[in-house]
Amino acid sequence: MTSLLIELIEKGVDVAIERYRHLRKTSSDDYDFGEGELDDLGFRLLGQKKPDEAIRILELNAEVHAQSWYVYDSLGEIYMRTGHRVRAIGNFRKSLKLNPANWNAADKLKQLSRN
Repeated sequence: MTSLLIELIEKGVDVAIERYRHLRKTSSDDYDFGEGELDDLGFRLLGQKKPDEAIRILELNAEVHAQSWYVYDSLGEIYMRTGHRVRAIGNFRKSLKLNPANWNAADKLKQLSRN
């Protein structure tokens, strides 16, 4: 996925997402398409002060790994950190529904309900 990050930086998030989709269809045995790869990329982008790109990558992760509580938790984190309160709440709720033991989502929902 490092090449995806380089492509993202050089050509933009739309190109990177299209490349990811293509590689996933044509080279699924050659790359790690696990949820952790996109999650890591999203948070790296946030650290590089690219919140819109981070959101797009984590939205892709939720699309591709729709049954993973983990991706919705991460998407909730990104939305919360970028001021999208309603979207954060929705994603933390999805995460908690998929994994009722997710203490992070429960904690974040409490924080967001106080604001």
